[in-house]
Amino acid sequence: MHWKLRSLVSAFVLATVPAASAQWTVFGKRFEESVIKRIEIIGSRRLAYHTRSVSGDRESYDAAEYGGRGLSSFTDFGQIRITGTNVLDAINFDLNIQDSRFADPQANRASVDVDKGPWKVNLGDIRGSMGQRNPFARFQKTLSGGQVAYKAKRLEVRGLYSEVRGEARTVSVQGNNTSGPYYLQSSQIVRGSEQIKVDGVLLSFGEDYTMDYDLGSVTFVNRMTNQARIIPPTSTIVATYEVFGFNGTRGRLEGAEIGYDFGRAGRIGVTGMRQVQGVASRNSTYDEQILTPIAANEIRPLRFEPLDILTVQVYIGSKKQVLGIGYDFPTANKSLIRFLVDVPANTFVQVIYTPRPVDTVQGDRSVVGLDYTLPLGHRGSILYSQAVGRLTNTTSPSSGTARGVNVNYQFGKARFVGSFVDVPTTFVGIETAGFARNERTTDAQVTVKPDAKTEYGFGARNSAVSNYTGTGTARPTRFTSVDAFYQFTPNGKGSPWRLSQQRTTAKSLDSDSTIDQTTFGTSGTSGRSQWRFDLSNQFANGFTTVDNDRQKSSFDIQTLSYNLGYSASKAWTLNMNSSLSRIHARGETGIGRDVVLGASFRPSEKFGITAQFADSDAGRIATLGFDSGYGLGYGGNGFSSGADSTFLTGASNARTAALSVTYSPNDSTTFSSSVNYYRSEGGVSSNTESVGFGFGANMKLGRYTDFDAFFDANRIRVI
Repeated sequence: MHWKLRSLVSAFVLATVPAASAQWTVFGKRFEESVIKRIEIIGSRRLAYHTRSVSGDRESYDAAEYGGRGLSSFTDFGQIRITGTNVLDAINFDLNIQDSRFADPQANRASVDVDKGPWKVNLGDIRGSMGQRNPFARFQKTLSGGQVAYKAKRLEVRGLYSEVRGEARTVSVQGNNTSGPYYLQSSQIVRGSEQIKVDGVLLSFGEDYTMDYDLGSVTFVNRMTNQARIIPPTSTIVATYEVFGFNGTRGRLEGAEIGYDFGRAGRIGVTGMRQVQGVASRNSTYDEQILTPIAANEIRPLRFEPLDILTVQVYIGSKKQVLGIGYDFPTANKSLIRFLVDVPANTFVQVIYTPRPVDTVQGDRSVVGLDYTLPLGHRGSILYSQAVGRLTNTTSPSSGTARGVNVNYQFGKARFVGSFVDVPTTFVGIETAGFARNERTTDAQVTVKPDAKTEYGFGARNSAVSNYTGTGTARPTRFTSVDAFYQFTPNGKGSPWRLSQQRTTAKSLDSDSTIDQTTFGTSGTSGRSQWRFDLSNQFANGFTTVDNDRQKSSFDIQTLSYNLGYSASKAWTLNMNSSLSRIHARGETGIGRDVVLGASFRPSEKFGITAQFADSDAGRIATLGFDSGYGLGYGGNGFSSGADSTFLTGASNARTAALSVTYSPNDSTTFSSSVNYYRSEGGVSSNTESVGFGFGANMKLGRYTDFDAFFDANRIRVI
């Protein structure tokens, strides 16, 4: 039995007004035995004393800070978490309970996982999934229930029964010559439910992007390596995610799948799933108060998206405001409200609205899928998939069958990968919502590797999609993509030099566009340096929208990215990550940049210094409203409920600097200190400048006890 004790002391400054707090946290027991591999009982208590003077709406501040008790002189709240790992060599569990009045709903959870022999069982708050081989009979959702899987030799069986916690949505937004943030027209996104693609390429959280799940924004900045990625206006970001249910109906999901591998004769799988709509909830009214002061044309996020902006009531003081005069909603994300007048400090601002119901299930749905995989020896395989999807218990019932074929085959030094998909407009999947469309797509890729130094390939994709408006008329769109590449490795090892060319076109009744993109790049190691650079040129022709002016025009974008890491000695390490883009359109030229410089000095394990400077600017031409055609059809966004591509540009200019020092006089004591500077302009939660510093200490009090103390101070001002 082991005990662990930690203490935390902190202080900070908010909005140029001093404030101080003290916090203590106690971490409980940990058991480690031969049979019980690991059990941790973590009970934490946050005791804080505050001294502050608040400028603005005191009630709004109270609701937003310290778990809903921001104005209290003393706060006391905490949580308890019990986790187990490999208990009885089979069981993992996690239980987390909060007692804060404004607790994070995503933090309260309870789950049990059992993995023993051929059996796997997941109970509680889980990520449920089914139909991994069949693209038409597939889902992955946040659930409250259980799933059971069995796998032995050639047989695989899985069953699931659960309540659906969130609604699936998909939104497509265009790049704006920055790394973000890009707002996804929804707040309160379920953590871990998102799937982010840029021009059809699936990205990874933490490596390619970061998320603000409460506000609903994505930023293409690698916080771990400080590499920023500019998304040009010709690129499309397609985000699929889940939103927590609110004011709406909840549904029940159940399903089963079975697969059997016959060896050379192939593998067959059958999947069946059903989603049943629950009982509708009443629409509750929400009274939200907003912290002041507020500058004219400043945008503030609401906690929820209003059901109808025409019924929203906004009061500044005792005076009721008029939509379009005192406030408006400038983007497709109606949870972002813009105040059109200046609101001084100490003025009461109240927004009363009905949050939009978030139905986790829309109608009763059932899907039955069949997939068959035929192996072609050791050279490849053929996968055939189909599914019948039905929608009932609605005013517009629907039923259809989707089919697809995937081929993967190696012949000699060449490999062929191809697919054909046919989805009728009447097909309804588990997560289909918001619109009806069909798709017929053919995709083929061939790569050839004649020797160890050389590889080349080419491919083509052709999609025909029709979006039905509900009046019986269709809006046809055709998307084509043709690409080729050649890469050469001079020594037959290491990173190759790669040259690629791609042309994409999208044609519809009201818009058409063409993009030609050439990319050249490589990476390598030279002595103590590691480097990589990429150079690309885009030429685009299509309809653009600037200041509500829509017209056809041509523009070109050149982008250079260069990353360098240098180890000057065992103690010194330097790095630079940079991206520079030039965009020319309508007689104007804009320059976008992201530059990060970092250095670290660690002469010994006892002492270390790290420094970082970052500068980001979108340039004068931030957005063109350009539709590249990516994200169309079933393969583009999974047929979830879509939203239009109107979006809000995030922070278009940001500059940061930070310095931190650590010192360990002995093995049991470590001191740390830091200073930081941050300035941003141009978007939600932007137009601020912050300067701060902090210092702390960590001491080991015995074998199983740690003591931590920290002091932090920040000064924030609106610019």
